[in-house]
Amino acid sequence: MIEIQVVSGDISAVKDSKLRVITDKSIYKPGEVARLMIQVPFTGSHLLITEEKWGILKKEYTYLSWNTLTRDIKIDDSLLPNAYIGVVALASSDANISESSRTYAVGYTEIISDISSKKSIVNIIPEKEVYRNREHVRANLELTDVSGNSLVGEITVMVVDESLIRLLG
Repeated sequence: MIEIQVVSGDISAVKDSKLRVITDKSIYKPGEVARLMIQVPFTGSHLLITEEKWGILKKEYTYLSWNTLTRDIKIDDSLLPNAYIGVVALASSDANISESSRTYAVGYTEIISDISSKKSIVNIIPEKEVYRNREHVRANLELTDVSGNSLVGEITVMVVDESLIRLLG
């Protein structure tokens, strides 16, 4: 099986010294696959490709004999809500670069995920509608997903008097 990816423009040579990491979509849902196109400004390079969040999650070393590479990355929970793909390219000794050109290039892109399916809703149901000053409030709290299904979790409640908010502006 041969897979061909059609892109607009000429990808046979990058015209400037920038390394580009291009995604096929702007937002991904959990479980989808992000297709990346990596364009390096020279041919013949060693690449370090990283998936990053609060540090490096995964890394891959590869040799690129041409100047364009595609990679598929599955969007799993480790990449939510957003993550970054970093690429460092070091020109090999046989790379097609001029004396005045750089021998390295760096590029990043952000993988943005739609996490609306992961959100939860807190419903607060007080025992009565109006309370007097210094009266104790009793309420039931319900935690559900966006479809209305009950969830088990922890909820933190903070109560502030509205008059205090008005004083502080």
